Amino acid sequence: MDKNALDNEIQLLEIKVRDTKNDRGMVDILKELYRATQKVYPEKALKYAQEALEISRKAEYIEGISVSTSNIASVFALQGDYNAALDFSIRALTMSEELKDDGQIAHNLAMIGEIYTQLSDYPKAMSNFLKALKIAEKIEEKELIALVFHGIGDLFWFNHNYAEALEYCEHSLKIREEIGDKSTVVRLLNSIGSIYNDIALKSEKPDVEYAKAIEYYEKALETGEKFGTIEDQAIIVNNIGTLRRRQEKYECALEYFLKGLKFLEEGCESKKVISATCINIGSVYTELHDFKKGMQYFKKGLDIAKTIGSKRWVRNAYRNISTAYEKSRKYKKALEYYKLFKEINDELFNEKRNQLITELGKKYKTEKKEEEIRILQIAEKTDWLTDLPNRKGIILRIAEEIEIFNKKKKPFCIVISDIDHFKGFNDKYGHECGDSVLCAIAGILQTSLRRADYVGRWGGEEFLFLLSGSSIKSGMRVTERVRQAVEEYKHEYNDGKLSITMSFGISEFEKKLSLDECIHKADQALYIAKNAGRNCCIAAE
Repeated sequence: MDKNALDNEIQLLEIKVRDTKNDRGMVDILKELYRATQKVYPEKALKYAQEALEISRKAEYIEGISVSTSNIASVFALQGDYNAALDFSIRALTMSEELKDDGQIAHNLAMIGEIYTQLSDYPKAMSNFLKALKIAEKIEEKELIALVFHGIGDLFWFNHNYAEALEYCEHSLKIREEIGDKSTVVRLLNSIGSIYNDIALKSEKPDVEYAKAIEYYEKALETGEKFGTIEDQAIIVNNIGTLRRRQEKYECALEYFLKGLKFLEEGCESKKVISATCINIGSVYTELHDFKKGMQYFKKGLDIAKTIGSKRWVRNAYRNISTAYEKSRKYKKALEYYKLFKEINDELFNEKRNQLITELGKKYKTEKKEEEIRILQIAEKTDWLTDLPNRKGIILRIAEEIEIFNKKKKPFCIVISDIDHFKGFNDKYGHECGDSVLCAIAGILQTSLRRADYVGRWGGEEFLFLLSGSSIKSGMRVTERVRQAVEEYKHEYNDGKLSITMSFGISEFEKKLSLDECIHKADQALYIAKNAGRNCCIAAE
């Protein structure tokens, strides 16, 4: 959306706010205004979020308070005020947990992870990202999963673990492209380009990696012109400038950095990006031996980095200032700033912290693999249509019951049941109707049986259930109750109501019988029930 269209939308929404008398309605419209302005007009977005929070508090609208608090945190993070962002995001997390809103909990955890990343507390960042990811995967929220993957990818990138960084960012990019989120695709293309840019520093063939980086940066710029923000474009041209500086193409690098600064002067309010750009410009002037200009930009970038609490960019400023003093032969000053650089660098990149981040990442992958195995194991034992256990699942459960029988002599019965005239449903109404009947019967059997009993789909229109703790006499009573529940049920399909009945054969397990023999006896009893007119229960002799 271009700026004129956006301004018109904002104007219409502001009129709607003034015309709305209902507090919750006003809060909802202010949320829309926040979403519309967050990336382009952060100051306006903050104002709308604060108004929504104030109205929500007066109206005691808890959901409104929770979301508005989270929105305020997002704007502070965007502006680089990370301490304020952390304060509001932790408050928002507490409220979303009280509301048991999984989506909002995951969103807040991801935001806290991003804030800790910017504050260079990488272990806390990873811990929050992984908590967010676990919830996002549970609720199958693709956008949140992509958001967290990107955050973890950036975290690994900052810690120089480039293989993991690429894996997570590429996963995130794939999801963003699937859901058509072009604005975030811009940032991911930029992140992947920057990872290749850093890989080049340690590569035996840096030109190959630089070429890959440029390819991603150019895609990011092309997409960013249509769907990105001024900040996005400023970051991308900054990164291209960094690449050219590393190739010792200083005039070209300066051109890109100054272009990035021009973008920022057009309306970007991100202090982090402004700080980074100033430090980058200072570094090029240092290489061009214009130390006075270089120091001016370094001081500006350092002051902003200190204000927003970004240790990463304070460190970068100290390192560049030390280099500038060394090149200008002011060795005492160079040593002073190098010590400041080393102190922060050792804090950010010590082996223990890096190992902790890697271990957290490995733990997530291990747990995910274990969960995937568990799901596959469940799938192997589950009927795809009814979600009941399939034949394999039933046999395994009966085997457990036989062990209990052998130890404690606890009786149990096997019941095989069959939907009467099931073929008629398929022939008259189609297989879709037959499938809906099977699912409905599965639900009735589950709700009609006792908690200790177990039911599964035996095959086709047959169901088998295990009556735990039942003799043949008590088992017949339970089965008759199930039969009546099915008979009383009317299945709604295509504006009509269909009657369904079932026939049942029941057999009690005995020590002298094998499982196959017990099931065979129940099956024979079912055959007798069918021949006796159906819709009845027959016990095996």
